[in-house]
Amino acid sequence: GFDLQPDGLTDSLFDRYLLWREEQRAPLHQLEFQATLASVENILTRDHRMAQSLRSRAPRATATSAPRRPARGQQVPIAEMGFSEAFNWAQIVQATSGLEAALPYLEQAVRKEPTNSGASIALAQAYDRVGRSEDCINTLLSVMNAGTPRTDPKLSLARLAMRAERDEEARRMLEDLVQLEENGDALYLLGELVGRSGDIGAAGEYFRRAILRDPRLRNWQATMNYTQVLRMQAQTLPATDAEGRRKLLETARSEVRYALHHNPQVADLTQQLATLEVDLARLNAGN
Repeated sequence: GFDLQPDGLTDSLFDRYLLWREEQRAPLHQLEFQATLASVENILTRDHRMAQSLRSRAPRATATSAPRRPARGQQVPIAEMGFSEAFNWAQIVQATSGLEAALPYLEQAVRKEPTNSGASIALAQAYDRVGRSEDCINTLLSVMNAGTPRTDPKLSLARLAMRAERDEEARRMLEDLVQLEENGDALYLLGELVGRSGDIGAAGEYFRRAILRDPRLRNWQATMNYTQVLRMQAQTLPATDAEGRRKLLETARSEVRYALHHNPQVADLTQQLATLEVDLARLNAGN
């Protein structure tokens, strides 16, 4: 249930357990909380009401108490664990013993529910981080072949292809994805790819579209790349076209200011703004 109680919690099983642990003077440990939240977000979604409710409980978890591991997990071999148990264990083991130690639990979770795209993507990302590229690719291909609606597998495969300098394959995957939806990450990667080939104008257009899909500019690097393209385009205009150069530089300055509004801590954006101000000052001085 989700009916609010006087203490601000609800009558859900999780909140009742949370209160019981506090009454026992053994409050929930952060590792236990993170494992529970990860499992709920994977099975449901990050935006589900239950996940949002759980995230609001984070301040009640502590780093000082001793985490309690699932009692059944201490008695049952990994091969006999169910999906949720294996996935929860993976989060705890990764936090306490490292990613390599967590892999068997993630593999068991995927064996139990091979069509669960969240678990498969988590396993593929883990393989990638420990250098098992072939296992990573095979896992991503499996979840894609299962018909997942999620974009993560194709994006991850495209990044792997780019890392291996297989640009044509990466571009094909990303273009297919963009045809289905204006995915900001895919547009950004396409900008990088076409920029590698020297097509600066097309790269700038992809970066511009990526910015439009990310109004809070979490990927501020798209703004860096886009404004750098605008600077390069301004530099290629003839010296007699001062107005055209000014428009491009002022557009770039406006983009950087907006990005800095959302990312005031990013030094690269501050430096880019200073560079554009110098460019405009020189242009105005020349006139």
